[in-house]
Amino acid sequence: MASVGLPILSPVTTAGGMYPQLDQQILQLTMPFQFARQFAVTRSIAGQPGNTYIFPKQAGLRSAVFSEIGEGAFIPMDSTPYSYAGVTVYKTAEGFIVSRELLEDTPLPVVQDHMVRFGIRFANKVDKDVWNAIIAGAATSTAANGNTLGATGTVFGAYRTGAIGQEDVNLRIADITQVNYLPDYLGLHPINEMDLYTLPTFSQAFAYGAGHPLAIREGVITPQPPMPVQGLTPIVSTNVPAGTAVVLSSAMAQNVLRQYAPGIFFVEKRPLMTATEDVPSRDAQAVYFTARYAPSVQIGAVISLVTGLATS
Repeated sequence: MASVGLPILSPVTTAGGMYPQLDQQILQLTMPFQFARQFAVTRSIAGQPGNTYIFPKQAGLRSAVFSEIGEGAFIPMDSTPYSYAGVTVYKTAEGFIVSRELLEDTPLPVVQDHMVRFGIRFANKVDKDVWNAIIAGAATSTAANGNTLGATGTVFGAYRTGAIGQEDVNLRIADITQVNYLPDYLGLHPINEMDLYTLPTFSQAFAYGAGHPLAIREGVITPQPPMPVQGLTPIVSTNVPAGTAVVLSSAMAQNVLRQYAPGIFFVEKRPLMTATEDVPSRDAQAVYFTARYAPSVQIGAVISLVTGLATS
């Protein structure tokens, strides 16, 4: 009779930490798409004293120019003013405990399953925190009007209350480009993504050509893979609050002169770390996860929100 044992597990990188690869025995809970941290520039203060990172920033006017002066006139003197902003990290932690009986009696890799699950939960916490910081830090926010320009030049209103329109996206793009940034992403909840595919501009093959791989026989664009929306890459996640769409210029985007001017940061003091201990009083094993970080928006002009969208 063959013995029943745990499968051999190999290590893989998951959710920012090293965890064993989970054998496909336990059905997992599906989690939201976790992408928002990639919008940010990471600043590590690990190993440094203190828990705060200071950002020095140029102040003044974006439209500043040299002065015109007459012959022999004194040259005006000026200097760039600076401001400073501090971001203080906070701690997030979670743990689990597994009884010795469970370890002895089950053939399933319960500890490994918990490790993977907690790693994904941590990544989900980070994703939510970054989205919350982005939305709180947006410089501009305007309620949706739902208007879309059709192929004949006719303006169409929203097909239902709270549906996003082409004009809503265009206006938010303009909010960002007028301060010399190049927007590249559109964050949406699945409820609000659904409304995109009803818009004539986004759903008719004439916008892409009948032979385009995103067009199908009936002339409607398939929702997968995500199609560009006015040049923006859509990021769809339930971590984006329903009712709000986010247009932004990410850390990966460029401004028009390619200056060093990212608007979104992720300050990290302690990456995700694990610790284990035996708990003799409970005849069990405990595993703990901890991390210290803080997302921060330092230039709110890279973000513009469409609000008042549908929530169901």
